[in-house]
Amino acid sequence: LRELARQLVSQPAVVAILGVGDQKINLCFARSSDVDVDMVPLVRETAGRLGSRGGGGKPDFAQGGGTLDKTQRLDDVLEWAAHKVRQQLTRAE
Repeated sequence: LRELARQLVSQPAVVAILGVGDQKINLCFARSSDVDVDMVPLVRETAGRLGSRGGGGKPDFAQGGGTLDKTQRLDDVLEWAAHKVRQQLTRAE
């Protein structure tokens, strides 16, 4: 997951919102250097939606995780994070 994120953000204007797992989820969020979004609070907030208080890293690359409950889908959690990024980028314009 980390290597995929690094490859994706080697290109300009890219934000990678990645997650993998069945019930126990690993998250990896990254951005290219020209994107002004801090990944640490985003991964922590997203992990919080998965029942975790953890997650961390650097502004351009952060990891976290948690556990899906029976009513959650990973796609929905990742889409929520992507929506947060879009909101931040829209405000920055």
